[in-house]
Amino acid sequence: MPIADPVCTAQSAVLVDGSFTRWFQMIVGNKQGDPISPNTFLVFLEYIMDGVNEMDKKCVIIQGMPIYNLKFADDVDHINKDPDNLQAMLNKLCEDSERYGMCINKDKTKAMTFQRSEQGDELTFSVHRTQVEYVQNFIYL
Repeated sequence: MPIADPVCTAQSAVLVDGSFTRWFQMIVGNKQGDPISPNTFLVFLEYIMDGVNEMDKKCVIIQGMPIYNLKFADDVDHINKDPDNLQAMLNKLCEDSERYGMCINKDKTKAMTFQRSEQGDELTFSVHRTQVEYVQNFIYL
């Protein structure tokens, strides 16, 4: 059975004040708690990230391997030496995500550098003209 079959035929109802709404056809996604949900999300995320990974010279090389990002569940960390390339990667991820009905959570998006710019200023990045919060450190789960 193809992965799309259960998704295309699934129906859902919403529990509101102890009563179910009328059943409706699901257009996108899996039922909450469905064991395949994490896997389909990861496949979907990889598909969206392909656009960023295909960007020319938008990576760092570590032991001969190109590294574009680190991912864990729904967290993505972009990695690049050039701030302009990093902003381009963020723009591409935002554009490709929105094409498929997803968006970047601006409140959870942070920027951090391991080396200060030559001017000594913090670098700025933005998502849809909203500046991303700059942090000195964060815990990557």
